[in-house]
Amino acid sequence: MSTKTQLTTTVSLPPDAVTVEAGEPKTNSLKVAKHFGKKHYNVIQSIEKLLGYEEVVSRLNFQLAEYVDDQGKKRKMYEFGKDEFMMLTFGFTGAEAIRMKLGFITAFNHLSKIAAQVAFDTLESAHAAEVGRLIGTVQETQVENHTLKQQNRLLLQAQAHTEPKHQYGEISKRNGLP
Repeated sequence: MSTKTQLTTTVSLPPDAVTVEAGEPKTNSLKVAKHFGKKHYNVIQSIEKLLGYEEVVSRLNFQLAEYVDDQGKKRKMYEFGKDEFMMLTFGFTGAEAIRMKLGFITAFNHLSKIAAQVAFDTLESAHAAEVGRLIGTVQETQVENHTLKQQNRLLLQAQAHTEPKHQYGEISKRNGLP
């Protein structure tokens, strides 16, 4: 019979643990180190070990970035998304690590849904604006078309009053012919 360990609660992460950048949920090595109770240089070493595998480099996107530490020095860190987070934290073990992973995964999933909705709303707004612009163009074209028809009618009427009557037409009228 197997015994299962029950996690007391899932972790509620601070709002900045996972953020949306360019429409994608992201975190970074500093946040992972902080929330998993690891030293940042160890997290950097784990990422760089992963980057030693060609398959990781070609399939995952760990982006090298910088931050300024408490001493005002520029230091390196990595920014990454959910897939990279999962790969990085596979080796993190223990009940607390599992709770933290679940918290991060929940945050990634939640922000993915929000980012997708924002993208949809933005696209919908863009389409609505384009439809509105096209309706305006059609209405302008209809007004111009109506104006041109009126002008054409007036020109034809003016032309009918100014053109000399054809002599055969005059003879036809005098003789009662159409």
